[in-house]
Amino acid sequence: VVQAAIAGEGVGLARLSLCLDDLVVGRLVQPFGPIVPVAMTYRLLTTPEKAAWPKVERFRAWILAEIAALPPVPPAADAAGPSRRKGAGGRRIAA
Repeated sequence: VVQAAIAGEGVGLARLSLCLDDLVVGRLVQPFGPIVPVAMTYRLLTTPEKAAWPKVERFRAWILAEIAALPPVPPAADAAGPSRRKGAGGRRIAA
């Protein structure tokens, strides 16, 4: 879906994690906003006994650092005006 939107085949719905890089560098934009929060989340789970294992602690630290390092999400295209929509500014759009 993301690649089809980048290729100009239309719009797509995608998880932010799958399209964030393309949004940040401008290959894609959100044609409308805001991002709608959803109840689905990911949880890091393990048994109580394994929670203190060094490799589990390293993985937890790594994943939290990766999340903290994500770039901010650009604003929705409509916040920037019509020049950001395909045709007016030549840029591709995706949600």
